[in-house]
Amino acid sequence: MTRAEFFQRQLGALLKDLPAGTRLPPVRTLLKEYHISLTTFNKAVKHFKDAGRLRAIHGSGIYVDKLPEKIGGEPVEVVNILFFGYRSSLTSEGFIRSLSNLLGLQLSLAGMSATFTLFPPEASLETVKQKLKKMRPQAVITINMYNPGITQYLRSRGIPYICITPAHPADQEYSLYLDDASIMKQILDYLTKLGHRHICYIHGVSTQWYLRWEHIREREFYRCCTMHNIVPNLNLVRFGNFSPEGSAAAIREILNQGCKFTAVIADDHIVSGVYRELIRAGLRIPEDVSVIGINDLELACHLLPPLTTVRNSTEELARLAVAGLVRRIAGETDFTIPPLPVELIVRDSATECSSIRSG
Repeated sequence: MTRAEFFQRQLGALLKDLPAGTRLPPVRTLLKEYHISLTTFNKAVKHFKDAGRLRAIHGSGIYVDKLPEKIGGEPVEVVNILFFGYRSSLTSEGFIRSLSNLLGLQLSLAGMSATFTLFPPEASLETVKQKLKKMRPQAVITINMYNPGITQYLRSRGIPYICITPAHPADQEYSLYLDDASIMKQILDYLTKLGHRHICYIHGVSTQWYLRWEHIREREFYRCCTMHNIVPNLNLVRFGNFSPEGSAAAIREILNQGCKFTAVIADDHIVSGVYRELIRAGLRIPEDVSVIGINDLELACHLLPPLTTVRNSTEELARLAVAGLVRRIAGETDFTIPPLPVELIVRDSATECSSIRSG
């Protein structure tokens, strides 16, 4: 844990014990007590101001603000986090598990607690609505919501909500998305710069349900190939079944068909299957095949070789979601949240195409 993260947690714990209207100790006192810089202090204060837990009065000081309240004065103490997907996404290390933990932390820092409810993809809209009627949530954050009828129901009941990466297009102003088009553009720009033209893409476009981000990435993959004058080989574009076993099976089928490729793109949470199958086939990473992931999960830097991948800030996603929800609870309706920017993190799993090096 960094010193900035430590101080943010300490300040959050302090705010929980202080009633609204309490003035914080002088800045110099806090800097000395916690051995932090002014930059670290200002960053933590900004976080809690965005979450509605602190307010600064010019010339007077920084004060504890009251808990977020609905229009009408009812304080929101518990936020229901609704995840639409499989339990395996929560029990294994990955984007969803990390995001869920960070949302709980951010809500805690904002003075609220979280409950978590799982809905499998096959759950009907009526099933979800019946569950929500029993839960009677004060406020909601959805993850991978697949049916816009759910937000229509929440809106009809006056329940504040924020949607994180909804699988179907939802209320744009109350939804947080990754910049999925930029993810694929950065990857293809980098691979083509290294001389790769035979590129394998292990995707998550399912025939069972619609996942917005997967379709955007697939569409952008083909568009970027066209931009770089590459004719995609459809035999190299395969469904990875959301698991390392699925990605390994996809690579195995491609190899068995004798298809030529020099690079592979796959999500971080399934890329270990790609590594395993390439090594089993006697191929070296990156000397024979370059590999690039998506999400920059913690495992990425522990793979051998460490994975070049596209990073999205899960911490920032959780922070923006909670800050947006606080504004929704307060009755704000005239704000939008732009797509979360992403960044290519270059490590050791991708290099120049072997034909370029030998030529």
